[in-house]
Amino acid sequence: MEEVYLTDDISIYNNKFYHKGKKLIGNKKWLEILDKCGWDKLDTLWIRRLNKYREKKSVKTKWGILDTNNDGDCFFNVIAEAFNYYNKIHNNDILYDCQDIRKKISNEINEKNFEEIMMFYNIEKINGEFNNKWDINKINTYQDLRNELIKTGHNYWADFIIMQLTLSAFNINIILLNEPKDIPRNKCKIYPFGNDLDINKKTIIIYYYNNNHFKLIGYYDNHCMNTIFEYKDLPKEIITIYEMDSRKI
Repeated sequence: MEEVYLTDDISIYNNKFYHKGKKLIGNKKWLEILDKCGWDKLDTLWIRRLNKYREKKSVKTKWGILDTNNDGDCFFNVIAEAFNYYNKIHNNDILYDCQDIRKKISNEINEKNFEEIMMFYNIEKINGEFNNKWDINKINTYQDLRNELIKTGHNYWADFIIMQLTLSAFNINIILLNEPKDIPRNKCKIYPFGNDLDINKKTIIIYYYNNNHFKLIGYYDNHCMNTIFEYKDLPKEIITIYEMDSRKI
């Protein structure tokens, strides 16, 4: 298996993260070292809630958060980063950027769903809630809408429609965590998608910040920063909270 370098000092080899040669990055040092790759600790309020349902109690958290540029492409960059980390860990040479993600999602817009999607945006416009820069009056076909989505920057932000299309485009689940201050009394909540977690699909966990920005959530375990999870590998605490917030338990 080929060694992949994230920085001059941080590498991935055989599904493990190393620092300065062949020194494994452990659970106690991951935050200090992966800070150089942009990783930070997840919000304290979220860590407290997650720790309530953690199987093995520990002072050190395994939950990290990775920011992306706030340039209108943050959601698409988050999806790209999730897959890029996953592919590097599994020695897959395929790497994505935000436009690759936009193009793949745009292919989910078709004749069957176009009218329903445009109905959603027209209602937003009537209610003064349409925040995209593309001109809704110039969209006549699903190909017109596809062409707007593939443009990078602030032209077309990710919204509920785009996130739903992302689920089908990549055949994944998404768990979306709120920023606690977005909800009264600083509650940590998982946003409902209206979809159950499909145990046969991989899952990406995302943090929704300040009602207009997305960040990637990772989980450092077994010497590896995990950004895409098989259902069986999802930490028990996040499944418990997902089921609680979905009122399944």
